[in-house]
Amino acid sequence: MCVWKKPHRRNGFLLFELMVAVLVLAVALTVVSRSFISSLAALRLSADLSRGTLLLEQKAWEFEQKESLSPGKEEGTFEAFGGNFRWSVETREMEEVPLYEADITVRWNAAGGERELTVTTTLPRQDEKT
Repeated sequence: MCVWKKPHRRNGFLLFELMVAVLVLAVALTVVSRSFISSLAALRLSADLSRGTLLLEQKAWEFEQKESLSPGKEEGTFEAFGGNFRWSVETREMEEVPLYEADITVRWNAAGGERELTVTTTLPRQDEKT
């Protein structure tokens, strides 16, 4: 009587199966890390835009409260932020009305290059201020 023995099956994983599992894990980790890094960049951009907007509002408020205005350009930095945030105000007299037009700009360096926010406002001339 001839008895055929079944081949003995080993328990465990083959090297090929382990390599495929490691490859799938590496791809998944790459996707997750790229997503995390892009989220951090978006968060940094959002924080810079919020800070720039607040500084722009602060500079506009300070400029509006000045006692004497004159046409020209003023520039400076916000020292509290290490000089990374800079401001400039360019004032012009309007022709037909007794107002100054002022462009208030805040600039800063970011990872993608220089960013800026600008607002244009009108302010009364000195002889018209109450």
